[in-house]
Amino acid sequence: MPEKLLSARAAALDQENALASRRPPWHRRMDWLVIVGPVLTALAVGGYQLGGPSLWRDEAYTVSAAQRPVGQIFAMVGHVDAVHGPYYLCMHFVIGLLGTSEVALRLPSLLGMGIAAGFTAAIGRRLARLSELPAPSVTGLAAGLIFAAAPQTTYYAQDARPYGPVIMFATIATYLLIRAVADDRWRWWASYGAAIALTGLFNVFALLLVAAHGLTLLLARRQARRGRPAAGQSQEETQVHGPSLSRWLIMVAAAVVVLAPMIYLGYQQGHTLSWATRPGPRAIARLVASFAGAERLIPPMALLALGGAAAGWRSRRPGQLTLTGVTLPWLVVPPVILISVSQVHPAYVERYVVFCLPALAVLCAAGLAGLAR
Repeated sequence: MPEKLLSARAAALDQENALASRRPPWHRRMDWLVIVGPVLTALAVGGYQLGGPSLWRDEAYTVSAAQRPVGQIFAMVGHVDAVHGPYYLCMHFVIGLLGTSEVALRLPSLLGMGIAAGFTAAIGRRLARLSELPAPSVTGLAAGLIFAAAPQTTYYAQDARPYGPVIMFATIATYLLIRAVADDRWRWWASYGAAIALTGLFNVFALLLVAAHGLTLLLARRQARRGRPAAGQSQEETQVHGPSLSRWLIMVAAAVVVLAPMIYLGYQQGHTLSWATRPGPRAIARLVASFAGAERLIPPMALLALGGAAAGWRSRRPGQLTLTGVTLPWLVVPPVILISVSQVHPAYVERYVVFCLPALAVLCAAGLAGLAR
């Protein structure tokens, strides 16, 4: 029976690929525009006056740490700031190549946000298609543009700190999760594991994304078990679309093993977060306002996001990922976990959960699509 289920999945994938190959050329060009448009928008908006603001305290520390010889960087992270060591190492080579101007220092963050905008559009389009929303390409384009225009996107695109690359890797990891669940071949799962490792490498708190992905897969499997077979299908054939938790767990475990030394050092250096305070209602309100763009934008953004969650809960086949099943845990689970833990051991900082911003953009785009429908 497992061979039969795998062959059914392969046949479905082959059918989708065949349909895609028969699409008119201008449709395929539009697919590229859906990605390229948000990338160029994010680069243009974030790149405007990129070197204008002077370096602030943390950016100056980036220069101080990254200008050291490689051996001294390794020695430094053995005692302090281990969680940012990989970023300082990368910036060491950026400084050696481009210098220490504001533009050169912020360029990696700008490029990271541009790439994140493109993958946000790709995620929005693919999830809209899986959830049977109208005009998936338009939904993806809207998601990428909403993300590119968000004030937080511009802010971190012009910040010589690791949060731009973190958002990029988190968005890539989520896209690869969607592809891995649909395809279930090891190459997609291995790529997903590498993306998760890179996400945690640049900010260990971004590993909270794994918890969101785990909830996404559990929701999909629960839907697969409840799914009814279509005409001519057995229950087992219907359940073939349930995602593989075992492969996901293997890739997550491999990423954690790779990151274990950095996680250990970060834990040992936990005293460096002694300045963090226990987050209360004001901190939560600031987080919501920051994600919305401004306090006055909270009501319309919330309505769009709720509308997107309502519109994107369906799936074409039982057990497939849905737009709501992917984006809602991504948006909610990491902040909730970090804020909850910080009630006991304060570690919450707003920028540590900014990698959840693309999820809000996709939900709002789906809300617009739902209004259109």
